[in-house]
Amino acid sequence: MPELKEAIIELSQKEKDKLLIRLINKDQMLIKQMHYKLLENNDDLRARTAELNDRIIESFKILEKQIARANDIKKYDVMNVHIRQLSGMVNEHASITKDKVSELELRLEIIYQCFNNFSALYFLDYPNKSADKHFDYITARINSILAIYDKLHPDLQFDNKEKLLFILESASNTSISKVFKEKCMDFSTYYE
Repeated sequence: MPELKEAIIELSQKEKDKLLIRLINKDQMLIKQMHYKLLENNDDLRARTAELNDRIIESFKILEKQIARANDIKKYDVMNVHIRQLSGMVNEHASITKDKVSELELRLEIIYQCFNNFSALYFLDYPNKSADKHFDYITARINSILAIYDKLHPDLQFDNKEKLLFILESASNTSISKVFKEKCMDFSTYYE
């Protein structure tokens, strides 16, 4: 690999440009990353984040209708599919922008919407694989949120603390609490 890097460096600028154009045409994610890095600024980041946040909120309105039609066991399957799709969108956003603050805000919004809109699902006592899978997934998402949160500057933490505390409180006081307490890191420090 070092020899290849050396050879690429030795190419003329015109040859490098041709190779770069060919490369980005083959990789859609690279195109998105380069577009963001080369052509966008902080205003674009805020617009991207706001647009994705709006999509998350709107998608939960659609999810409410789907949940209303599902039986008690299938509700968790529907939630899992939905949350995974939204998490995929946030993953793409994070991969393109490399912005931890907006990633945190979007991940918080997804879990916040779960607890805020579907709190009844987290108080039901249905010991089934779908609910267990959902609780495990939510717990993993909360752990990833805490990992991002812990790395942010205290001012940025403060801006997101209210929503984080709502999520932690919801997770610790519902049916998910057993899974949450077993698999989540100690979160008592977030209440200080």
